[in-house]
Amino acid sequence: MGTSASVIEDFSERPAWTKVVKFNANFYNDKILDTTRGFRQINNNSVELTLSTKGTVECVRWSRGFNTGKHVIEFIFPVRLRGRHARVGLGPDSVIQGASNDRKWQGTKGTYTIDLTTGKAYQDQTVVGRLPGTSVMPDWFFMFVDMDNGTVQFGSDHLYFGTAFTNVNVTNESLYPIATASVTGAIIGIIYRGQGKEVNGPLRKKRSIIPEKLHDVVVKS
Repeated sequence: MGTSASVIEDFSERPAWTKVVKFNANFYNDKILDTTRGFRQINNNSVELTLSTKGTVECVRWSRGFNTGKHVIEFIFPVRLRGRHARVGLGPDSVIQGASNDRKWQGTKGTYTIDLTTGKAYQDQTVVGRLPGTSVMPDWFFMFVDMDNGTVQFGSDHLYFGTAFTNVNVTNESLYPIATASVTGAIIGIIYRGQGKEVNGPLRKKRSIIPEKLHDVVVKS
């Protein structure tokens, strides 16, 4: 696993590649694959935390990891359901371990996450910065992962929250979208929106909510 240094960048507009994403039909069956024992699966893209104990962190992990390319991942995590330990970001597939009926969060080693209630950026368990564009992330938002340049950024349809991490280098394994929670009733949704694409010229102002096939999807800016 490589290292990362956080940089605070406050751009008026997010990077151009995040505005048009190409959905690959090969990714259609991707889903929330692994969860700790406190979660119940609602559908392929969402879970609910139905069992939690004080001081315990529960985690979910997406099925596909990344070590190359530019990717847009959407998170839905309502503010009123977050509680104290609500983070999203990237981590290795080993963040959850144990028997099938006793899966447990293994801690923050190898993770790059944002605290949704403070905007603080964590590499492993160390605070390395803060998103300049917001202190509390909204109910739904995008994570922009550029593994080719080693950056992780956040924004929504209309706002750009900034760069959380730079120089994220993967040397021996992929990094997977992850989310954590600690309060019973928390509901988390993860949707893979597609691969970023550089486009010259005007954008078609249309955003597909659920891509059904291989096509270009424009995320409004």
